[in-house]
Amino acid sequence: MRAMGPSQVRPAHQVPHARQQDGRTRSERLADKVTSVFGSWKFIIIQTMIVCLWISLNLLAVVHHWDPYPFILLNLVFSTQAAYAAPLILLSQNRQADTDRVRAEHDYRVNQIALRYLEVLHRDAHGPDCDCGDLTDLDSPEIGADESPMAADSRGTPLLRQEDRAPGRRGHRPVSGDPAH
Repeated sequence: MRAMGPSQVRPAHQVPHARQQDGRTRSERLADKVTSVFGSWKFIIIQTMIVCLWISLNLLAVVHHWDPYPFILLNLVFSTQAAYAAPLILLSQNRQADTDRVRAEHDYRVNQIALRYLEVLHRDAHGPDCDCGDLTDLDSPEIGADESPMAADSRGTPLLRQEDRAPGRRGHRPVSGDPAH
């Protein structure tokens, strides 16, 4: 796929990748790696085993207690770990929130295009004088005419190209079981 210039607009139906996995910064990769380790069962089990070993060695040690009962050194280790982990987790969450926002915007735009297609198909099946009512709000500012996959008539109603129409489908077509159509 060729690179797009700054003035070019990517069609709405293509999946947007604001920054792909390869385009992440070094700090984003580190934050993702750290949060994937901190959020795993393997990390929780290993850390629990280390804490149990630490406490038992300090309680049962006959000769040397490097961290006696209130375990102040262990508390310091946990505090240091939390001080480094919290900002990295927040960085990763912020990046994930940005990715989710971009995907949600993309999904919304694709849904708007799909609604336009449905409107066109409905009008193609029932004709331009169908009194079924407006199915969608086609005055949505989110999708411009250049992004629309179809042409529009003088009223702004989307139209399918002749080659996109199903053969033999012209004007009003009755729907089975619906006497009005």
